[in-house]
Amino acid sequence: MARHGVNTFPTLVPKSVHVFSVLWLLLNHFVTFTIQHEEMTSASASADADDHYEYDVWEEGDLNDLYETLQCDQVRSKNKNEGDAVDADSDSGSDEELVPPVLLKVHSTDTWKFMQSTYHQVMVVQGKKTSSLPEGGFLGLDGFYVPYKVDHGPHGRGIFATKDIDEGTLIWKSFQTARFETGEEYRKYLRELPPELACDVLHWAYTRMEAREDGYSYVVACVDLDPGSFVNECGTEWECNMEVTVPRASGCHLEFHAARDIEAGEELRVDYSFSEHSPGWATLGLHKGSVSVFGLEDYGEGDDDDEEEDAESTDGSDNFEYWPDRSKQEL
Repeated sequence: MARHGVNTFPTLVPKSVHVFSVLWLLLNHFVTFTIQHEEMTSASASADADDHYEYDVWEEGDLNDLYETLQCDQVRSKNKNEGDAVDADSDSGSDEELVPPVLLKVHSTDTWKFMQSTYHQVMVVQGKKTSSLPEGGFLGLDGFYVPYKVDHGPHGRGIFATKDIDEGTLIWKSFQTARFETGEEYRKYLRELPPELACDVLHWAYTRMEAREDGYSYVVACVDLDPGSFVNECGTEWECNMEVTVPRASGCHLEFHAARDIEAGEELRVDYSFSEHSPGWATLGLHKGSVSVFGLEDYGEGDDDDEEEDAESTDGSDNFEYWPDRSKQEL
Protein backbone atom coordinates (compact mmCIF):
# COMPACT_ATOMS: atom_id res chain seq x y z
CA MET A 1 0.00 0.00 0.00
CA ALA A 2 1.49 3.30 -1.11
CA ARG A 3 2.19 5.89 1.44
CA HIS A 4 0.73 9.33 0.92
CA GLY A 5 3.25 11.85 -0.56
CA VAL A 6 5.84 9.20 -1.51
CA ASN A 7 6.74 8.30 -5.16
CA THR A 8 5.49 4.83 -5.95
CA PHE A 9 8.40 4.15 -8.40
CA PRO A 10 11.38 5.86 -6.75
CA THR A 11 14.08 4.05 -8.86
CA LEU A 12 12.62 4.46 -12.39
CA VAL A 13 13.91 8.00 -13.13
CA PRO A 14 17.49 7.38 -11.94
CA LYS A 15 17.67 4.22 -14.05
CA SER A 16 16.49 6.10 -17.20
CA VAL A 17 19.05 8.81 -16.71
CA HIS A 18 21.77 6.22 -16.22
CA VAL A 19 20.92 4.35 -19.43
CA PHE A 20 20.79 7.56 -21.44
CA SER A 21 24.16 8.67 -20.07
CA VAL A 22 25.78 5.36 -20.98
CA LEU A 23 24.43 5.52 -24.51
CA TRP A 24 25.59 9.10 -24.93
CA LEU A 25 29.06 8.19 -23.66
CA LEU A 26 29.34 5.30 -26.09
CA LEU A 27 28.25 7.46 -28.98
CA ASN A 28 30.73 10.17 -28.01
CA HIS A 29 33.59 7.66 -27.81
CA PHE A 30 32.60 6.22 -31.19
CA VAL A 31 32.58 9.64 -32.87
CA THR A 32 35.90 10.60 -31.26
CA PHE A 33 37.50 7.31 -32.37
CA THR A 34 36.21 7.76 -35.92
CA ILE A 35 37.62 11.28 -36.17
CA GLN A 36 40.98 10.26 -34.74
CA HIS A 37 41.16 7.29 -37.09
CA GLU A 38 40.45 9.46 -40.11
CA GLU A 39 43.09 11.98 -39.02
CA MET A 40 45.67 9.24 -38.55
CA THR A 41 44.81 7.70 -41.92
CA SER A 42 45.07 11.10 -43.63
CA ALA A 43 48.40 11.84 -41.93
CA SER A 44 49.74 8.43 -42.92
CA ALA A 45 48.65 8.94 -46.52
CA SER A 46 50.26 12.38 -46.56
CA ALA A 47 53.49 10.95 -45.16
CA ASP A 48 53.46 8.20 -47.78
CA ALA A 49 52.91 10.81 -50.49
CA ASP A 50 55.85 12.82 -49.17
CA ASP A 51 58.02 9.70 -49.09
CA HIS A 52 57.14 8.93 -52.71
CA TYR A 53 57.39 12.54 -53.95
CA GLU A 54 60.24 13.00 -56.41
CA TYR A 55 61.39 16.44 -57.48
CA ASP A 56 61.29 16.64 -61.28
CA VAL A 57 63.68 19.30 -62.54
CA TRP A 58 62.02 19.23 -65.97
CA GLU A 59 58.70 20.19 -64.37
CA GLU A 60 59.78 22.54 -61.57
CA GLY A 61 63.47 23.34 -61.95
CA ASP A 62 64.85 26.86 -62.18
CA LEU A 63 67.85 27.96 -64.25
CA ASN A 64 70.37 26.76 -61.69
CA ASP A 65 68.68 23.37 -61.36
CA LEU A 66 68.61 22.91 -65.13
CA TYR A 67 72.24 23.98 -65.46
CA GLU A 68 73.35 21.48 -62.82
CA THR A 69 71.18 18.66 -64.17
CA LEU A 70 72.64 19.13 -67.64
CA GLN A 71 76.14 19.35 -66.09
CA CYS A 72 76.84 22.34 -68.27
CA ASP A 73 80.25 23.10 -66.81
CA GLN A 74 81.47 19.64 -67.77
CA VAL A 75 79.59 19.54 -71.06
CA ARG A 76 80.93 22.88 -72.25
CA SER A 77 84.46 21.83 -71.31
CA LYS A 78 84.22 18.60 -73.28
CA ASN A 79 82.61 20.18 -76.33
CA LYS A 80 85.32 22.65 -77.24
CA ASN A 81 87.48 22.83 -80.32
CA GLU A 82 91.20 23.13 -80.17
CA GLY A 83 92.14 26.37 -81.87
CA ASP A 84 95.49 27.42 -83.31
CA ALA A 85 98.38 27.00 -80.95
CA VAL A 86 99.31 30.15 -79.04
CA ASP A 87 102.40 31.20 -77.14
CA ALA A 88 101.74 30.57 -73.46
CA ASP A 89 104.87 32.32 -72.21
CA SER A 90 105.98 34.80 -74.86
CA ASP A 91 107.62 37.19 -72.36
CA SER A 92 110.00 34.65 -70.87
CA GLY A 93 113.37 33.73 -72.21
CA SER A 94 112.60 30.03 -72.09
CA ASP A 95 111.64 27.90 -75.02
CA GLU A 96 108.18 28.71 -76.35
CA GLU A 97 105.44 26.41 -75.13
CA LEU A 98 102.50 26.19 -77.50
CA VAL A 99 99.17 25.62 -75.75
CA PRO A 100 95.91 25.27 -77.68
CA PRO A 101 93.22 27.66 -76.40
CA VAL A 102 89.90 26.16 -75.36
CA LEU A 103 87.29 27.41 -77.79
CA LEU A 104 83.62 26.54 -77.86
CA LYS A 105 82.31 25.08 -81.08
CA VAL A 106 80.89 27.28 -83.81
CA HIS A 107 77.62 25.68 -84.88
CA SER A 108 77.05 24.60 -88.45
CA THR A 109 73.95 25.44 -90.49
CA ASP A 110 72.68 21.91 -89.89
CA THR A 111 72.92 22.45 -86.13
CA TRP A 112 70.88 25.65 -86.35
CA LYS A 113 68.32 23.84 -88.49
CA PHE A 114 68.04 21.11 -85.86
CA MET A 115 67.52 23.62 -83.06
CA GLN A 116 64.90 25.48 -85.06
CA SER A 117 62.96 22.37 -86.12
CA THR A 118 63.05 21.03 -82.55
CA TYR A 119 61.46 24.26 -81.36
CA HIS A 120 58.69 23.84 -83.96
CA GLN A 121 57.99 20.32 -82.69
CA VAL A 122 57.90 21.36 -79.03
CA MET A 123 55.43 24.15 -79.72
CA VAL A 124 53.13 21.75 -81.60
CA VAL A 125 53.20 19.37 -78.62
CA GLN A 126 52.35 22.29 -76.33
CA GLY A 127 49.22 22.91 -78.40
CA LYS A 128 50.44 26.03 -80.20
CA LYS A 129 49.14 26.33 -83.75
CA THR A 130 52.22 28.24 -84.82
CA SER A 131 55.66 28.97 -83.43
CA SER A 132 57.55 32.25 -83.44
CA LEU A 133 59.92 31.01 -86.15
CA PRO A 134 59.17 31.36 -89.87
CA GLU A 135 57.88 28.22 -91.52
CA GLY A 136 58.27 26.83 -95.00
CA GLY A 137 61.83 26.66 -96.31
CA PHE A 138 63.39 29.16 -93.94
CA LEU A 139 65.25 26.68 -91.72
CA GLY A 140 68.92 27.54 -91.46
CA LEU A 141 68.54 31.17 -92.51
CA ASP A 142 69.66 33.82 -90.05
CA GLY A 143 68.72 37.40 -89.23
CA PHE A 144 71.88 39.18 -90.43
CA TYR A 145 71.61 41.87 -93.10
CA VAL A 146 75.35 42.48 -93.48
CA PRO A 147 78.31 40.20 -94.29
CA TYR A 148 79.84 38.72 -91.14
CA LYS A 149 81.87 35.85 -89.79
CA VAL A 150 81.86 33.94 -86.51
CA ASP A 151 85.24 33.90 -84.81
CA HIS A 152 86.69 33.63 -81.33
CA GLY A 153 87.47 36.79 -79.42
CA PRO A 154 88.08 37.92 -75.83
CA HIS A 155 84.63 36.70 -74.73
CA GLY A 156 84.52 33.46 -76.67
CA ARG A 157 82.54 33.15 -79.87
CA GLY A 158 81.68 36.49 -81.43
CA ILE A 159 80.40 38.16 -84.61
CA PHE A 160 82.86 40.15 -86.72
CA ALA A 161 82.13 42.45 -89.65
CA THR A 162 83.75 41.41 -92.91
CA LYS A 163 82.97 44.70 -94.68
CA ASP A 164 82.64 48.32 -93.61
CA ILE A 165 79.18 49.18 -92.24
CA ASP A 166 77.70 52.68 -92.35
CA GLU A 167 76.10 54.22 -89.30
CA GLY A 168 72.37 53.48 -89.08
CA THR A 169 72.56 50.30 -91.17
CA LEU A 170 70.29 47.44 -90.10
CA ILE A 171 72.71 44.70 -89.02
CA TRP A 172 70.57 41.99 -87.44
CA LYS A 173 66.86 41.31 -86.90
CA SER A 174 65.16 38.63 -84.79
CA PHE A 175 64.21 36.34 -87.65
CA GLN A 176 64.88 32.98 -85.96
CA THR A 177 64.08 33.85 -82.35
CA ALA A 178 62.23 31.24 -80.30
CA ARG A 179 59.60 32.62 -77.93
CA PHE A 180 58.35 30.96 -74.73
CA GLU A 181 55.31 32.13 -72.77
CA THR A 182 55.80 29.71 -69.85
CA GLY A 183 58.61 28.04 -67.97
CA GLU A 184 57.07 24.71 -68.94
CA GLU A 185 57.61 25.40 -72.64
CA TYR A 186 61.18 26.48 -72.02
CA ARG A 187 62.02 23.37 -69.95
CA LYS A 188 60.47 21.04 -72.51
CA TYR A 189 62.53 22.61 -75.29
CA LEU A 190 65.75 22.20 -73.30
CA ARG A 191 64.86 18.58 -72.58
CA GLU A 192 64.56 17.79 -76.29
CA LEU A 193 68.05 19.11 -77.08
CA PRO A 194 71.39 17.34 -76.64
CA PRO A 195 73.11 18.65 -73.47
CA GLU A 196 75.72 20.71 -75.34
CA LEU A 197 73.00 22.60 -77.23
CA ALA A 198 70.72 22.91 -74.19
CA CYS A 199 73.60 24.45 -72.24
CA ASP A 200 74.15 26.96 -75.03
CA VAL A 201 70.46 27.91 -74.91
CA LEU A 202 70.67 28.40 -71.15
CA HIS A 203 73.49 30.89 -71.66
CA TRP A 204 71.90 32.70 -74.61
CA ALA A 205 68.27 33.05 -73.46
CA TYR A 206 66.88 36.31 -72.08
CA THR A 207 63.51 37.66 -70.99
CA ARG A 208 61.54 40.59 -72.41
CA MET A 209 58.27 42.37 -71.76
CA GLU A 210 55.62 41.94 -74.45
CA ALA A 211 52.68 44.33 -74.83
CA ARG A 212 49.47 42.62 -75.96
CA GLU A 213 46.06 43.64 -77.23
CA ASP A 214 44.47 43.53 -73.77
CA GLY A 215 46.61 46.51 -72.78
CA TYR A 216 48.85 44.56 -70.41
CA SER A 217 52.50 43.55 -70.77
CA TYR A 218 53.68 40.01 -70.12
CA VAL A 219 57.08 38.40 -69.62
CA VAL A 220 58.33 36.07 -72.35
CA ALA A 221 61.60 34.18 -72.67
CA CYS A 222 63.51 34.48 -75.93
CA VAL A 223 66.50 32.75 -77.50
CA ASP A 224 68.00 33.53 -80.91
CA LEU A 225 68.40 30.28 -82.81
CA ASP A 226 70.93 31.69 -85.23
CA PRO A 227 74.45 33.20 -84.96
CA GLY A 228 72.84 36.30 -83.46
CA SER A 229 73.33 34.50 -80.15
CA PHE A 230 77.09 34.96 -80.59
CA VAL A 231 76.81 38.75 -80.37
CA ASN A 232 78.72 39.80 -77.27
CA GLU A 233 78.02 42.67 -74.90
CA CYS A 234 79.74 46.02 -74.81
CA GLY A 235 80.58 47.87 -71.64
CA THR A 236 83.32 49.90 -70.01
CA GLU A 237 86.01 47.83 -71.70
CA TRP A 238 84.37 47.34 -75.08
CA GLU A 239 82.56 50.09 -76.97
CA CYS A 240 79.03 49.55 -78.24
CA ASN A 241 78.95 49.76 -82.03
CA MET A 242 75.32 48.56 -82.34
CA GLU A 243 72.13 49.80 -80.74
CA VAL A 244 68.67 48.34 -80.18
CA THR A 245 66.01 50.29 -82.07
CA VAL A 246 62.72 48.73 -80.97
CA PRO A 247 60.27 49.65 -78.17
CA ARG A 248 60.90 48.25 -74.73
CA ALA A 249 57.81 46.01 -74.64
CA SER A 250 58.22 44.54 -78.12
CA GLY A 251 58.65 40.98 -76.87
CA CYS A 252 61.21 38.85 -78.68
CA HIS A 253 61.33 41.21 -81.65
CA LEU A 254 64.70 42.98 -81.77
CA GLU A 255 66.66 44.97 -84.33
CA PHE A 256 70.33 45.94 -84.10
CA HIS A 257 71.50 48.97 -86.10
CA ALA A 258 75.00 50.36 -86.46
CA ALA A 259 75.49 53.03 -83.78
CA ARG A 260 78.40 54.47 -85.76
CA ASP A 261 80.50 53.64 -88.78
CA ILE A 262 81.98 50.17 -88.30
CA GLU A 263 85.15 48.99 -89.98
CA ALA A 264 85.69 45.53 -91.40
CA GLY A 265 87.23 43.24 -88.79
CA GLU A 266 85.52 44.85 -85.80
CA GLU A 267 83.57 42.66 -83.41
CA LEU A 268 79.89 43.62 -83.32
CA ARG A 269 78.71 44.38 -79.77
CA VAL A 270 75.47 45.60 -78.22
CA ASP A 271 74.24 46.65 -74.77
CA TYR A 272 72.43 43.72 -73.14
CA SER A 273 70.10 45.96 -71.16
CA PHE A 274 67.38 45.20 -73.72
CA SER A 275 66.67 42.06 -71.68
CA GLU A 276 64.58 42.01 -68.52
CA HIS A 277 66.01 41.53 -65.04
CA SER A 278 65.76 38.65 -62.58
CA PRO A 279 62.03 39.00 -61.80
CA GLY A 280 61.41 38.25 -65.47
CA TRP A 281 62.74 34.72 -65.01
CA ALA A 282 60.98 34.46 -61.65
CA THR A 283 57.65 35.28 -63.30
CA LEU A 284 58.17 32.23 -65.51
CA GLY A 285 59.08 30.07 -62.51
CA LEU A 286 62.71 29.83 -63.59
CA HIS A 287 64.48 31.95 -60.98
CA LYS A 288 64.09 31.53 -57.22
CA GLY A 289 65.71 34.80 -56.26
CA SER A 290 69.20 33.61 -55.35
CA VAL A 291 72.40 34.56 -57.13
CA SER A 292 72.82 32.16 -60.02
CA VAL A 293 75.40 31.01 -62.53
CA PHE A 294 73.82 33.42 -65.00
CA GLY A 295 74.68 36.60 -63.11
CA LEU A 296 71.08 37.01 -61.93
CA GLU A 297 71.04 38.73 -58.56
CA ASP A 298 68.71 38.29 -55.63
CA TYR A 299 65.77 40.64 -56.24
CA GLY A 300 64.58 40.58 -52.64
CA GLU A 301 64.05 43.60 -50.44
CA GLY A 302 66.64 46.33 -50.71
CA ASP A 303 67.09 49.65 -49.01
CA ASP A 304 65.14 52.76 -49.94
CA ASP A 305 68.12 54.36 -51.68
CA ASP A 306 68.37 51.44 -54.09
CA GLU A 307 64.65 51.67 -54.84
CA GLU A 308 64.96 55.39 -55.60
CA GLU A 309 67.87 54.72 -57.95
CA ASP A 310 65.86 52.02 -59.73
CA ALA A 311 62.93 54.40 -60.16
CA GLU A 312 65.16 57.00 -61.78
CA SER A 313 66.37 54.57 -64.44
CA THR A 314 64.33 54.50 -67.63
CA ASP A 315 66.10 51.86 -69.71
CA GLY A 316 67.57 49.52 -67.10
CA SER A 317 71.17 50.46 -67.93
CA ASP A 318 71.65 52.02 -64.47
CA ASN A 319 70.53 48.79 -62.79
CA PHE A 320 73.24 46.65 -64.30
CA GLU A 321 73.44 44.32 -61.32
CA TYR A 322 69.89 43.15 -62.05
CA TRP A 323 70.44 42.12 -65.66
CA PRO A 324 71.57 38.69 -66.89
CA ASP A 325 75.25 39.46 -67.34
CA ARG A 326 76.18 37.29 -70.29
CA SER A 327 79.40 39.27 -70.79
CA LYS A 328 80.91 37.29 -67.91
CA GLN A 329 80.36 34.03 -69.74
CA GLU A 330 82.09 32.49 -72.69
CA LEU A 331 79.56 32.36 -75.50
